[in-house]
Amino acid sequence: MDKVKFYKSVLLLMIPFLSTQLIFSQNYTVEVQKVLGLYENIITDIEQDIKGFIWVSGSKYLTKYNNQDFVNYSKEDLLLKPQHVAISATSDAQGDIWFFPSNDIIIHILNTKNNKTYTLKEKFPNLPFLESDIINKPYRDQLYNIYISVKNKGLYKYDGKELKLFRKIIEKNDRAISFISTEKYNWYAYNQTIIKQNKDNLFEEIIKTDIEVTELNVFNNEPVLVIHAFANSYDKFTAKYLKGDNSISVFPDLQLQSDNFSDLTFFQKTSTNHYWINEKESLKKIDKNKNVVYTIRKSDYPFGKRFKRFFVDKNDIIWILTETSLYKVILKNKKFKKYLDGFSLKSMFKRDSNLYITTFYHGVKKFISNDKIVQFKNLPENDSFIGTFQEKDTLWITRYSQVLKYNFKTNKIVVYNKTIKPSPKSRDLASIIRHPKTKSIFIGNSFYFTQLDEQEKTVAIAHHLDKYIDEEERSEINVRCLKVYGDSLWIGTAKGLFLMNHQEKITRAYTPKNGFPKDLIIQHIYIENDTTFWLGTQGQGLVKWNRLKNTFTNYTTKEGLSNNNVYGVFKDPYGFLWLPTDYGLNRFAPKTLKNNVFLPDEISHQEFNHLSNFIDKEGTMHLGGLNGLNVFHPKDFLSIENKEFNLLLTNVRTTYEDNTITEDKTISTTDVIELNSNIKNTELEVLLLDFKNNLPLQYQYKITPFHENYVVANKNRITLPRKLEKGNYQLLVKAQSSNGSWSQLKTPIKINNSGSDHYLFKLAILFCIVLLGSGSLFMIQKKRKNNKVAFKTEFKPTEPEPTEPLKIATVPDTKENEWLAHLNTTIIHHLDSNNFSVEFLAEKMEMSERQLQRRVKKNINTTPNRYITEVRLKEAFRLLETKQVSSVKEVSKKVGYTTSEYFSKLFKNKYGKNPSDYL
Repeated sequence: MDKVKFYKSVLLLMIPFLSTQLIFSQNYTVEVQKVLGLYENIITDIEQDIKGFIWVSGSKYLTKYNNQDFVNYSKEDLLLKPQHVAISATSDAQGDIWFFPSNDIIIHILNTKNNKTYTLKEKFPNLPFLESDIINKPYRDQLYNIYISVKNKGLYKYDGKELKLFRKIIEKNDRAISFISTEKYNWYAYNQTIIKQNKDNLFEEIIKTDIEVTELNVFNNEPVLVIHAFANSYDKFTAKYLKGDNSISVFPDLQLQSDNFSDLTFFQKTSTNHYWINEKESLKKIDKNKNVVYTIRKSDYPFGKRFKRFFVDKNDIIWILTETSLYKVILKNKKFKKYLDGFSLKSMFKRDSNLYITTFYHGVKKFISNDKIVQFKNLPENDSFIGTFQEKDTLWITRYSQVLKYNFKTNKIVVYNKTIKPSPKSRDLASIIRHPKTKSIFIGNSFYFTQLDEQEKTVAIAHHLDKYIDEEERSEINVRCLKVYGDSLWIGTAKGLFLMNHQEKITRAYTPKNGFPKDLIIQHIYIENDTTFWLGTQGQGLVKWNRLKNTFTNYTTKEGLSNNNVYGVFKDPYGFLWLPTDYGLNRFAPKTLKNNVFLPDEISHQEFNHLSNFIDKEGTMHLGGLNGLNVFHPKDFLSIENKEFNLLLTNVRTTYEDNTITEDKTISTTDVIELNSNIKNTELEVLLLDFKNNLPLQYQYKITPFHENYVVANKNRITLPRKLEKGNYQLLVKAQSSNGSWSQLKTPIKINNSGSDHYLFKLAILFCIVLLGSGSLFMIQKKRKNNKVAFKTEFKPTEPEPTEPLKIATVPDTKENEWLAHLNTTIIHHLDSNNFSVEFLAEKMEMSERQLQRRVKKNINTTPNRYITEVRLKEAFRLLETKQVSSVKEVSKKVGYTTSEYFSKLFKNKYGKNPSDYL
């Protein structure tokens, strides 16, 4: 009995653990893609530069990868010698690549702007040490500062501007110096010595150990020392908290392992504060409490035993190197349940806890509450059914050619034939509803508004709308939406929106004649309240209609939707609108225009169907499309992050008047694009570095002040308009990634048009020739004189508009917009720094504090201190509203405040609410 009790106890203790593992495994899917197209098969290293490009190192090449194309740099390009093999690489704060062969520490630097390679001595003519004294390979931190250990001198740091001694070591050192930074301390380790330096007072504590340092790392803001597990171990390691005796193990249940001594990365943090841990048999994702979130067994995937090392990029993609291949691993949260693969679904209704779904060509499917799906055999199995509505034991179904009435108790089917004429327009019955008061059944048709006669068993044209629609348009009404509203009925058509009262009289007719948008084909109506209606339309996106004011707001692909054919509008309890479309499912926030798009990597198919939706009492949504059913609950998506991806200018293609073409692939957003009379055409190519998917949803651009609104680009190419007058312009570009989030160019592109009026000049010359042909030189001279006067009058400069009060704008509208854009960028870039003072800002802007004060006052009518505070609070509000932070302490730290109490006080003074109210 004791043994039985013991085993029962063990089993009970294991159940919570097994349940947790089961839940985690059910919530995620793993997508593994082999990266094809690499120039060589021997892979040695991987890096992501500060711009977001992936760099792959081999034995003879460096390769730059943007998820679409590869740029290869050979040994000759890299100035390497024949004996050099196994190249390693790291990237600095300028985006340049530092690379070196593993068998000879000779550092070269690839300038990624001009694609030229330099030696360390060429890069730094006054190099303060001998290259031969460099110990091991350089490394970088999260801010892309480069660190170089130098024999008997210490640790040098390159921050993208200058190379200088960062840490001097008093005694002689011939081993590499490791450096990490936690919230309060800097940590240095070399040989068997660890230095703990207080950031505030620079007080140092020296810790001696008898263990050789293998790696320093950080876990939950605590310093971690990675060491060999045993004195003679070759590939086994352990991680211990960096305390006085190094005795506390960080991962007591995990065994770190690596036989790749060129890189000893054992664990890496993700952007969501999780960690990936490398073990011999698996990669494990853990949370900050060390709970295992997900396990990737290496043997289950193609990289298997050939696994060499892993790297987690900025968007949490795992890149896995083997000796011969590169793999991309994406872990996806499985929040959608998918059913009925291969079936195209239509209407849905629930009866006796079972969901019934009509399909094209496969009758009706019965979705039983335990997720079991069976064919409902009481109705024809090979028929196409479209719209339905169910009342007690009776089901009404529309088909292309007739209406069926089915009784669940008797299993009896009654067929209602149509008498609509002419016959070519008699097909396609769809939406069907019973009037709540008169009990008449109305049916929507692609051409007519129709009504069912239950006694005659026919469907015929209804004439309720005739007086509001011209006779020649009555056969093109296209009724796709019928919705019960109290004891009335809303009728959504292509000719307007109509309200039928309890007596079947049309009491409200909203048509183009009284301001309703023309050709608005309404597919779905969501009534938020008596005033606010949301309309899903065919081809014109989402429309918000204020019924009281009769005003309309359109939300289309320009506002971030993935597609303008919206089949339904469903608002969840959290304020989001769910929009099934012809290209993915959108979760749209109308107030912020934030949008998430779900595509076939998460849902069953990119294209949904009209009428194919059902929401149960618990709020679970059922949406059907061309390839099955998607079931989900909106609460599971509250933690979604709208991640931004890097958007870059990659090429400028210029066509001259003589049809010669030049291309510049090294241009950056800091360069000015020059236009003049010799240029016929200028095309810019931009690229969104979204490694999760190959194709973004769209690119948009705006040239200020030429454009008022953003313009949708042709794929990722922007052709500058030829109508630009002389002057300076700014080009803003944004791209929408495949998950719906938007990314912008960090710096607007400056355009200088010095001579785009050459057409006017040519026209003037032609005009002069015509006048000369008339033989009147006097008249020509007189005309020229008049033209000069007219020219001066027409182009007389206007007085500058007065500066507006304080504003935070991405595109300032003053003369000094370039400087203001730089000011905004500088503040935002250093937002999380609690040492970000006016003095610091003046230094970054390369001016004195007094000059900065004057210029800010002149342009935006405030002080630098107040402006910095405004930017910080606005960013805090954005982070809180979009649920990107989980505590007041976290948001205050992200925007640069050391105490959350002071931040909360400032926030409440500005917005009238505590930041905690938004959490």
